[in-house]
Amino acid sequence: MTQDFRQASPVQASGARAGQLEPGRRMVLMMLYASSIAFLLGGVWLLLGEQGVVPPDVAPMVGIAFIITAISDVVAVAVLKKVWSRNTPVR
Repeated sequence: MTQDFRQASPVQASGARAGQLEPGRRMVLMMLYASSIAFLLGGVWLLLGEQGVVPPDVAPMVGIAFIITAISDVVAVAVLKKVWSRNTPVR
C-alpha cells in the first residue's frame, strides 16, 4: 500500500474555513454572550420590577451597573473576535 506524504492545503488540513475560530474559543464567546444576556435581563428587572430582594434606593444603581456590564461583555466579544481571528494560525 502506498502512502501519500504530500502536505495538504491549510484549508484541507484544518477541516474548516480559514476565518473560523477553534471550538474552545467559540465556547468562550458564547459564554460571554450568555453572560451579557443574563446581566441585561437582571438589570432591566431591577430597573422596572417591584422586588423585595434589593432595597428600593439601591436597585436602580445595581440595575444600571448590570446593564453596563452586559454592554462591556458584548464589547469584549467584539475585541476577542478581532484579536483571535487576526492571531489564528493557518494550519
